[in-house]
Order: sequence, then structure tokens, then C-alpha cells
Amino acid sequence: MIDTMGFKAIIDYDTYEKIKEKTRNTKRVDKDTGELEFEYDNGQTNHSSNYKVSYGISDEYWDYLKPEDSSKSLTNARKNQPVKKSGIPHVKLEFSIPKILIGHNLQSVGIALIYDAIYEAKKAFEEKYECVLPDMNEWYCYRIDTCANYILASEQEVRNYISFLSKLDYPRREPIRYGDSGIYFPSQQNTFKVYAKGPEFKKHDKERFVENIELSKKLSEQSRNILRLEAEHKLRIRYITNQYNRKPEKTSFDRGEEIHLNYLKHQIDRLNEEKSSPDCQPERTAKIDKEVARIKLKLETIADRMFMPENDNALEEMKIKTFEGYPQIKNLIDIFDCKSEMERITAKLLSGTSSKVTQSLAVENLIRKNCTKKQASTFIAVYYTIVNQGQSYARQAYERNIYYRALALFRNIGVSLITNDPDEKSSTDYGFPADFRLDMDESNPYYQKPLQSIEEVLAIAVKKKPF
Repeated sequence: MIDTMGFKAIIDYDTYEKIKEKTRNTKRVDKDTGELEFEYDNGQTNHSSNYKVSYGISDEYWDYLKPEDSSKSLTNARKNQPVKKSGIPHVKLEFSIPKILIGHNLQSVGIALIYDAIYEAKKAFEEKYECVLPDMNEWYCYRIDTCANYILASEQEVRNYISFLSKLDYPRREPIRYGDSGIYFPSQQNTFKVYAKGPEFKKHDKERFVENIELSKKLSEQSRNILRLEAEHKLRIRYITNQYNRKPEKTSFDRGEEIHLNYLKHQIDRLNEEKSSPDCQPERTAKIDKEVARIKLKLETIADRMFMPENDNALEEMKIKTFEGYPQIKNLIDIFDCKSEMERITAKLLSGTSSKVTQSLAVENLIRKNCTKKQASTFIAVYYTIVNQGQSYARQAYERNIYYRALALFRNIGVSLITNDPDEKSSTDYGFPADFRLDMDESNPYYQKPLQSIEEVLAIAVKKKPF
């Protein structure tokens, strides 16, 4: 359900300078004018299966706070632009959660595994640069990619579905099509992709497994049957955070805190298991004892905070702390529901829903049942035009008002545009299963259930690593 995430961890200037001494400095200078166009410090850390995590460090940041005028009223939000400032050093890390844990992202993982992946990235960074980054809960999340994998019988079925789906697009959003391998829907709030995992794996990941030919072949074969839906969220995170801070709510169940607590408890179990191993050396045993003591102290601190009585500023304290408008990890987990966000975006495609409307006559009857006679005639015509010639053609063929009213109706009454044409041709004739749908639940036989525990991860990980 989650893949790539981007974080920013605020550090002090001593740590900043220490890291900077060991990073690469990248800059671009205009040779004609000698003007420095940009400059930044960056580097990489290495992980299992040759996966590399890229990062950058900087003390510059964007201030999104809206200034107040003399009357204390906020300026017009559309006219207000973020201001670039300096003075807050931080590390910027961006990596794939499943690639850190498993070595690849052919299997999706749940949000409960965020801390396990961040722990690995944090540990590698601290070992390389001999520094200490802030506690994981204090990192700010500026990007999260949600995803869903669907397993079909062959790569051809995946391509056939994408080819058929390419006739459709988001309401008011024009897609970019890549033949039968993918469709790309750009947007400021989120970028949505539907693509065949096989070609993408071959292009970006297969070469990482060249040292293990048998595994490389196995993963390549596995990737060919995967249809991938993926949404990249950046501005959406800031929007949801701002909405929450306008009216913070006190809830009895803190989802982010619970996931963090479970992670810490499991961490203690894993460390104790490693300590009990006959191969554990005295030096390592001492480090484990120190780490377990630190985690137990953190658990006590969290417990004290959870049972702390409310004060007069309780509502203000419930507001989410942000950096550049983005929330800390534990708050993100509380306010951002990955599955709901994916379902919300996917629903706009008007395709692959749980609708059982698969015959043209049934579609016509359903439209007539929910419209006047005149409206039904028009909307049925729009429906057949979309199914036979695609939405791009239909959008040009009908007036804007009629076209979008028709799309709204189809969505409201559950009509899927992945359906039969007037000759009652079944979806199997298009090269994919008749019952294929994009529902994200266990009742859908094509949906790949995300891993939810570190035990499930270790069972399939390319290379098991001690935690």
C-alpha cells in the first residue's frame, strides 16, 4: 500500500558541518556569466540487493506561513508565495519502504512497517557519517507514494487491460499514454499512474540483481503479471495537515502512536533474540543492553505522555507540528489513510469498480431508471461513444456540460466503463478476465494484500538482515 517516502530530519549545525565534510558537492555555473545557478550537498548509502538511498543536506527551507497585515487579517492565499529562508539545517532522505525491507517492490507493504524501514535507513546513514539523527518520530514527511498491485495471469493480460483503460481518463484531467505499458495522470495534488510492472522492473531494478541470475530471472517473471496503480502525494499531505490544524480533534485512539509503540516493543524482542544467540559477542551484547535500555526509557516517556492530564492549552497542543507545511511521521499516520486516498483517486477513473453492470442492456436500463426519458437518451449515447471510441473523442463530440454530467451520473449509479459494447462482447474478448476489478480488499482475488508485519517481510526478503 506504500512505496517511496520522502523525509526531512532537522539537525544542529555541528552535525550539519560534520556530514557536509563527507558529502558530494554538486553545482551548476553559467559559463557565460559565471553565475552560480544552484548548489547542493548530497550522497548515498548502500543497502541490500544493491539498493541505494539518496539524500541531501541543506540549511535552506521554504516558509509557508501566511503574513498578517496591520488589520491582523491573512493575505489572499493565492497571492501569498512561500519564502525561501536559511537557518534550519536538515537532512533530506527519500527511499522505497519495500526495497529497504525486501530488496524490491513487487510485494506491497502496509504503513505499519514504516518504522522498520526508517530504522534501517537511519542506521546506515549514522554509521557512514558517524553522527546521530533525530528520533524517527521527529522526522517530517514531505512525500508518500501509495500503491496497489494486482496479479493477473500473464503480462499480456496486464497490457490488454491498460490498452483498454487508455480509452478512459480522469474527469477534467488529460492522461499521458505510453502505449499498452502505462497511463500517467499528472496533477498538483497527486500524480497517478497505472502501469505494467514488468517493463518498469526491467528498466529500473533488474540490474541490481545481476549477481544472482536465478533470483533476477525469478523476480523478472513475477513482475510481468503485476498491474500497478500508484499515486504520489506531496501537496495533498500539506493540504490534509492544514485542514486538520484548522480544527484539531482529540481522539481516544492514536493510530500513529500505537504503530510506533508496537515497533518499539518488537524491536526489543528482536534485540533480545539476537542477544540470546550463541554467536553474539560480548561487545555486541553490551550495545544491545544499552539500546534496550534506551527503548524502554522511550516507552515510559510515551506512556507518561498518553496519560498526562489535559491543560488549558490542550486544543492548541493538539495541532500538528510542521516543517515546510509537512507533518511528522506519527501525525501523518493519524491523518493520512493510505487506502482511502488510493480508493478516492482510483474511483475518479470510473473503471474497475465493484459494479456488476457488464451488459449493455443492463446499463441502459440502469440509466433510464435514474433519469428522465430525454436525459436517458442523451447519457446512453455518451456511454456508447465512450466505450467504443474513448473519452477523448466523446469529450469533443458532446457539449462540456452534457459530457461531465454523464460522467457524474455513471459514477453515482455504479456504471463501470470497463464493460461490454453494444454487441455484448465480454471483457475476456479484450484479453483480461471478465471479473477483474480494482477493489482494494481481500475479497478481490486479483488484489495483492500488503505485508503488515516484520515477520511476513523476513519470510520473503531477498536478504535477511538482523534488526
